[in-house]
Amino acid sequence: MDFSSLWRGFSGEVRYTKHLIQRLGQSLPIWRLSLHSEGRMGYGEASPLPGWSCETEEEIESHLRQIPHPDRLPPSLHFAIESALLELGGLLSPFQPVAVAAFLQGEKIDHLAEQAVAEGFSTAKVKLGHLSPQDAEAFLLRWKDRLRLRIDLNRRWKDNEVLSLFSRFQPDDFAYVEEPCQDPEQLRHFPLPFVLDETAREPDSQRYLTIPHCVGIVIKPTLSGGPSRWHHLLQKKPIILGGSYEGALGSYQIARLARLLKLSLPLGLGTLSYVEEQNPPLSLSLAQGFLYSAMSRC
Repeated sequence: MDFSSLWRGFSGEVRYTKHLIQRLGQSLPIWRLSLHSEGRMGYGEASPLPGWSCETEEEIESHLRQIPHPDRLPPSLHFAIESALLELGGLLSPFQPVAVAAFLQGEKIDHLAEQAVAEGFSTAKVKLGHLSPQDAEAFLLRWKDRLRLRIDLNRRWKDNEVLSLFSRFQPDDFAYVEEPCQDPEQLRHFPLPFVLDETAREPDSQRYLTIPHCVGIVIKPTLSGGPSRWHHLLQKKPIILGGSYEGALGSYQIARLARLLKLSLPLGLGTLSYVEEQNPPLSLSLAQGFLYSAMSRC
């Protein structure tokens, strides 16, 4: 698909509104966009995540007043506009339920894991970087046969601790480990399947994709931009689309984008459970391991 043609062909109007939603216990801004052209509309959401996103509120507002060349757009706004362009061009199919991984984080991850099983999830992403390696091992032994675990360490442990712990497990014990090593060169010694996230957004990351145990790339459009910036990676490794605590509209468009790109792995949209949004433009729900849309009000 030639994503660049989307930008060349647009000559309509951009409208936007700013909203505050609760994300990770903070009241943070998001921008809902609508593109209008010849009686058609497309929608998108820009929801930069402080501490992870590279853009500021001032930059978002400045770019929205006069849209620059797409190469100069910050990632969350690039994703928002490209989502709207895809919809405007009729390339996004009507929403259908999509498989989603539960999202487990914080101090009560055992309780959250029990809840995920009770709610019908078969796959769960769990953040373990805040635990000691000993406590993490105990958790993994309790849950590896009950949930298909995607383990995320966020590169928080020392590499010798990581290699020591995971050498005691088998390759099929988990779906994968996300960003296990602080030093990417140590990935060559990591014994289990792993995926890249932060590393994939850094310069010279391509060489790590050839490591035999690298089984995929996590792409978070809010942090990486729309698919024109990363769709070439589909030829290299499976892609797992993930969320960054977007609101309903952002999560909705990520799910539709996964269908457009024929991505089959469960999406990392469990972050939606940690978002509170008043008067969202559409209604989403997580149940039985799937994301559902009840009714669109865009």
